Order: sequence, then C-alpha cells, then structure tokens
Amino acid sequence: PAELFDLTRLEKLYLSQNALTGSLQTMVGQLRALKDLYLFDNNLRGTLPSEIGLLGSVEHLSLGKNDFVGIIPRQVGSLP
Repeated sequence: PAELFDLTRLEKLYLSQNALTGSLQTMVGQLRALKDLYLFDNNLRGTLPSEIGLLGSVEHLSLGKNDFVGIIPRQVGSLP
C-alpha cells in the first residue's frame, strides 16, 4: 500500500515469502532510514527502480527469487 512509503523513519522491512505481486514502486526511495529491506522469494516483477539507490542507510538488501528483469540500476553501486 502507498501508505507504507509514508513511514520515512522505518528502519526494517521484512516481507520475504509473502507472495507479493506487482512491481517495486519508485516510492521505495522515500524510505531513506531503511537499514534492512527483505523482499526475497515473492512474485515481484518488472525493473528495479533507480530510486533504490536513494536508500543510503541500507545495510541488508535481499531481492532474490523474484521476477525482476533488465539491468541493475547503476545507483545501486553507490549504496553502502
């Protein structure tokens, strides 16, 4: 839900193995305090948004076992 992206102080988001569908929204970049983002083993598809590179506090990023396509945004290379 879009309201999730209003939680700008959220530090941990564990949604692995929840059969989530759709795409990873560009609004993910608003979660700048996020340290752990686990979306492993869902049914997410599409391309990874470049806004994922705005997650400057992220320490753990788990996106495997989804149906993402395309290239990994170069912004991911600037993550800690």
